[in-house]
Amino acid sequence: MGLVNLAEGCDLHSLEIYGNAITDIGVIRLAERCPNLQSFNIRSCESITDMCIVRLAEACNLHSLTLGHCHNRIFDTDINRKAEFM
Repeated sequence: MGLVNLAEGCDLHSLEIYGNAITDIGVIRLAERCPNLQSFNIRSCESITDMCIVRLAEACNLHSLTLGHCHNRIFDTDINRKAEFM
């Protein structure tokens, strides 16, 4: 099951994702369809970028965001700039 399918009719408050198959598109669709998401833990997702993390911060009610081993294309400056949304 992909993130886009998971996000259909979404009422998630917490989600943990592990694996390289996760993309920006999937995370952005999740953010758009899961505004009640409060806790997001994403690990070992080398293909995501800061673009989807910024969209999560804008679209969701995040209280906790954990990123692990997703650092290839995520930059602190963009994340820090959007941290005010959290």
